[in-house]
Amino acid sequence: MREVFVYSNGKIYKEGSKKPLKHKKLLGCHNNYQITLSNSCDVFLKQGTGASDYADVISKSLCDEVGVKCADCDLVLMKDFPQVDEKKKMNFEEYKDFCKSNFHIEDINKIEQYYNNYLAIMEKERVHNAVVSYDYKIDEPYNNAQIIKLDELVCAYCNVTGSDGTYAIETYNKIANELVSDSVIGKKLRKQLKIKKHVDLSSDFDLDLKKIALLGYATCQMDMSSHNLHLALIRNGKNYKLEVAPLFDNGESFNLASLNDENLTKEDVDAINSTSKEYGNALTLKESANMNAHQQLIDLAEEMRLNPELYEFYKKLKSVDIEHICDKEIDKQDLDVVKHAVISVYEERMFLLEQEYNRQNKEFDTLLGRKGSSYQSLKDRGKLDIDLNIKR
Repeated sequence: MREVFVYSNGKIYKEGSKKPLKHKKLLGCHNNYQITLSNSCDVFLKQGTGASDYADVISKSLCDEVGVKCADCDLVLMKDFPQVDEKKKMNFEEYKDFCKSNFHIEDINKIEQYYNNYLAIMEKERVHNAVVSYDYKIDEPYNNAQIIKLDELVCAYCNVTGSDGTYAIETYNKIANELVSDSVIGKKLRKQLKIKKHVDLSSDFDLDLKKIALLGYATCQMDMSSHNLHLALIRNGKNYKLEVAPLFDNGESFNLASLNDENLTKEDVDAINSTSKEYGNALTLKESANMNAHQQLIDLAEEMRLNPELYEFYKKLKSVDIEHICDKEIDKQDLDVVKHAVISVYEERMFLLEQEYNRQNKEFDTLLGRKGSSYQSLKDRGKLDIDLNIKR
């Protein structure tokens, strides 16, 4: 049974309670609020578009299965919450500018889908599916940590160096290594971010980001922007350690936000999913991939070949019983269609990863044979790939 949050006369209550909850309205393409519960715990209440509420809880369960840190969340209902006034409703051009200026989103197909979701929450229904996401900062070690958004890190670097900002894991690694160094840039970065102690970089920093990128591709997560990814400065003795903070806000996964019609059939889902095959993740390994899903696939498969730890993570994703997760998390009345949507997206993405990984391996082995047996003893495939100049 979902808990119900009720809006009345500008105040928010839990249904059955007369005590209002402290809250504030948040920016975003959803009807979002930050709420303080009675135990002083901050949560984020987000109206679901389509079946995006299920995307959050399914993603959380998937993260638990494969060992990726993720904020807790629960399915709830929002009752009598105000919808956006028609006079204040943004047209597409206004919404496009909003996405670009607030969330660094440039991909026009992605903005169009978000705009459709934005229009969907204008409906005048009184009760909406929603999700409550618990703030990961209430738990140790994050309750005493300094949190830095990835876009804040990039902006600080741009301010210090006078360079243009780029958003990809190769960039984040470069900036993070500068941040922990004794270079002039490193010292200026720490000053800009108000870090007064020495900082060490977590040994898993690079791998954790790449795991998240692979997870995002596998789940068709289109909202892993630098605004939604956080880093945490964890106290480490007298100094600090910089690590990747838990994931949150995974509603734009499995293409579930597109399922806006309660009467959708499995055939409708297949048609919707066929239009989203080229949707890429906002978190990429390389800046050159941008939002191109095919290039992201190539880059991820290549990294899986060269990085044994990432390949082991891929095998964990492949072994997950996604059907069992759906059965556990989806309400009975929605199970048939939503489960079909999730499984079709996840299985297709995992198949594409395996197919591209095998293609690259086959091409590598073919070129290796042409170069002669002297190359057979070389074990560093990263260097060998460069030498063979494999076309991708």
